[in-house]
Amino acid sequence: MLNALHTNNSPFSELQLDLLKQGFNALDATQAQWLSGYLAGLLAASGEALPVAAPASAPGTQAELTILFGSETGNGEAIATALSAQLQSEGIATKLESMESFRPAGLKKLKHAVFVISTHGEGDPPDEALDIFEFLNSERAPKLNDLSYRVLALGDRSYSFFCAAGVKLDERLQELGAKAFAERIDCDVDYDKDASRWSQEVSTWAKQELKAKDLPGSTQHGAGNHLSIVPKQPRWTRQQPYEAEVLRLQKITGSGSDKDVYHLELSLEDSGLEYLPGDALGVWAPNDPELVSDILERLSIDVSERVNLEEGEFSVFDALQDHREITKLTAGTVVALADAGELPALKTFFESLATDEQREFIEQRQFADLVSEFPTRLSAQELIDLLRPLGSRSYSIASSTSLVDEEVHLTVATHFSDAIGVQRTGVASQFLNHRIAEGALVKVFPEPNSRFHLPANPDTPIIMIGAGTGVAPFRAFMQELETRQSNGESNPDSWLIFGNPHLRSDFLYQKEWLQWRESGLLNRIDVAFSRDQADKVYVQHIVEQQAADIAEWITRGASVYICGALSMGQSVQDALQAAIAQQQGLNEEAAVAAMADLRRSKRIHKDLY
Repeated sequence: MLNALHTNNSPFSELQLDLLKQGFNALDATQAQWLSGYLAGLLAASGEALPVAAPASAPGTQAELTILFGSETGNGEAIATALSAQLQSEGIATKLESMESFRPAGLKKLKHAVFVISTHGEGDPPDEALDIFEFLNSERAPKLNDLSYRVLALGDRSYSFFCAAGVKLDERLQELGAKAFAERIDCDVDYDKDASRWSQEVSTWAKQELKAKDLPGSTQHGAGNHLSIVPKQPRWTRQQPYEAEVLRLQKITGSGSDKDVYHLELSLEDSGLEYLPGDALGVWAPNDPELVSDILERLSIDVSERVNLEEGEFSVFDALQDHREITKLTAGTVVALADAGELPALKTFFESLATDEQREFIEQRQFADLVSEFPTRLSAQELIDLLRPLGSRSYSIASSTSLVDEEVHLTVATHFSDAIGVQRTGVASQFLNHRIAEGALVKVFPEPNSRFHLPANPDTPIIMIGAGTGVAPFRAFMQELETRQSNGESNPDSWLIFGNPHLRSDFLYQKEWLQWRESGLLNRIDVAFSRDQADKVYVQHIVEQQAADIAEWITRGASVYICGALSMGQSVQDALQAAIAQQQGLNEEAAVAAMADLRRSKRIHKDLY
């Protein structure tokens, strides 16, 4: 086995590999088994973790539970990984696998499986689940009469297609004959409680149905015969955030800009909080107290009235400020307000809207706009009960620890809306940019995004396409490459395509980008400042204009990274597909297949919001 290891498929140098081969080849089976246990103990003691396969079970003695996840940002993967670790610790054999690496044809062989699936865009599954979805909806889909399964769906109720991917997967599995051993659970952005309940129910079911049983002629093996390392649980999480001190807060859009963008530097000193370029940072922010007061005044609710939440009893003011979502509406919230506030006109009007019109209505408004447009009276408890829990916000990290050490940098644009002529702001963006100062503390936690990291091969060219604050992770990439260069390491060819309204006021981190271009670390910059000429030019137009060069970079093996708004991301992907088709002389079907191949080979990476 060790003879198959090389420097390009392992983390070892040539000298280390030679020593390992010499040492392990001299061990007998007993010595090798003892050493594996010793290494596992060292890792457990140090808090480290290794991804490992599920413990093997004796043939025919224990059914295996397959855990498949389809995740865009990593939340689904984290839930699936934690479930696998929990079940293994309870003696249940599991097989944990991404939907991307799982062969769709293998579905017909499954007996017991659970699926963790998120929803993105217009009700779409994540990229890594596309092949399975395509297979299940094709004529090749087999009957799945022997499959017992359950689905956990992740989504966001502020979008019209809440958990649509999970719903579609559940329905299609049943159409093919599979039997759900329990109902699907649909999770909102505050998924912790529901996901925990789902995992516990799966565990209870698995212990009842899949425990090893004595069979004629079989020998049951104990778990002690197998090595299983439970993945390390991070110290800082959504449930237990770290309070980071604000070291620097600086506006980075110029005078005259329509955008309000700030650069933040937070201290992670002695926290042990780790991240990689491409990861995100979760932020917990309270609602604006002035906005809370305005809502309570409009509803004629005294700020000191007491209400009950799952977390305990609070004043309605504190409950609204720290525990309830008031800046992002959902269709359910609109209908709940209409019912609780006896507003038949609101309910009739909203339900008469088409799906896309309802989506536009809730995306443009906050709860304060709603109670302003449709005055009513509610009790304090009614108000709290109709609002969903306040969720964290995520920001792409704009730094690399290799350069900034125990800090993390963010690029935050204040979110504005004015559906009824009153300017509103986003909860976290307004908190970070305008309600705190240097020295303040911010509750944060890491959100790893392994799908948006730099290529494993350091020589792989990279094309970075971002608009607005979508440039943030690319700054982190360049800081990482700058450190590598200073250490004498080789760096890949790199190309930035960036867009924003105006050159003079909106070229975020302009000085740094020009320095990297001057030093040769960044090979190329193309910019699209949409409002600096009569015809608006966006990043997708740059992709169209530079189709020949982009196709040539892709032919050389380049990975493409896209960061920014969902609509921008789709336009860029359409432009990339058109560029490939044009340069390679492909028809539409072949171009779609070429894009799918790039996705499967993990050469298109998206961080869209």
